[in-house]
Amino acid sequence: MIYIIPVIILFIGIINCDFNQRKGRVLWFVVYAVMSLLIGLRYKVGGDTYNYNNFFENSSDIYSWTPINLALFEPGFSYLTSIVKTYSESIYVYQIVIILIFNYLLFRFIRRNTEFKFSALLLIYITIYIYFGTEILRESISVGILLNAYDLIKEKRWIIYTALVVLATSFHSSGLIGIIFPFVAKLKFKYFLSYFIIWGLILIFIQTIMSYLSGFEILAKITRYSTHQYVGYLWSSFRLIYFGIIPLIFLSFFKKRNITIKFEGIICFQILLSIGLFIVPIIFQRLINYTILFYLVALVNQTIPSIVRRIKLNKKTLVSQFSIFILIITILAHSSYYIHLDFYKRWYPYHSILDPVEESSRLKYVPI
Repeated sequence: MIYIIPVIILFIGIINCDFNQRKGRVLWFVVYAVMSLLIGLRYKVGGDTYNYNNFFENSSDIYSWTPINLALFEPGFSYLTSIVKTYSESIYVYQIVIILIFNYLLFRFIRRNTEFKFSALLLIYITIYIYFGTEILRESISVGILLNAYDLIKEKRWIIYTALVVLATSFHSSGLIGIIFPFVAKLKFKYFLSYFIIWGLILIFIQTIMSYLSGFEILAKITRYSTHQYVGYLWSSFRLIYFGIIPLIFLSFFKKRNITIKFEGIICFQILLSIGLFIVPIIFQRLINYTILFYLVALVNQTIPSIVRRIKLNKKTLVSQFSIFILIITILAHSSYYIHLDFYKRWYPYHSILDPVEESSRLKYVPI
């Protein structure tokens, strides 16, 4: 199966580069190209892909572009679409441009935040990458921008950071979450119980006022998302395990051993957001898209070094055993969500420009 190709390349990178502290620049570029072509040349793979294909086909060129119709897609994304449409009518060119931008932002973030870049990319690829690359095209670029803007908070370069938040929001309105990232960055796990109590009260308030929001047209979509008929409690439960409980176990284990965790504040924030999946499921899922990549990179930073030491020294320790356990359970928890709910049908079987076949089973996942 074609999805295995990046996995094989990444395993080679892990063994030859991550485990031996080599940079592997050529292999890094190869996997960038392969993953870009895999997503860019797909044919109607992913539910939201259908909507983006229709949007591209109906878009005007750059000379007729207007940002007025904000109800459809955000101006930053529609402007990018019009630029592509000016020079090419091919949907494949459009898809490749989008994934090249997202992959650049993703690869840059990984390379700057972990020494085990192939391991981090493999974990991201297995758990969330196909979803980012085929379902949430606008939001994936917005997420990528904020990933790379995060270091500016520590550097206190607020003008550039604010500009990047505005840019992210121009691709997807959820990019406004960047406004609170400077506050989130200060969260500490030792105060998590206090955060939990405060957040619980906030969620109760949100749930109380949801019934009153339906009277406002602009908030009608949010209130529709708040009903569990849209996704079901099973959906929220799987997500709570993957986005909340496992990260909570991860933080608790390492912080009890006084080990510094990269992106500790973001991970605390993600755990809190996961509780909101039972209040407004889709909205909180959208927000978690902005935290999950921070968490996965932090997970690799803490687990892979101990696994490498165990392999080299053939020494069993609690930390190394826990590291293997938490990595396996992370992958299994996410995989079980997709397999149990049949969501894998969004992306499997894979079709491309070489075999443009439309899967009828995929149509039920096309957003209306």
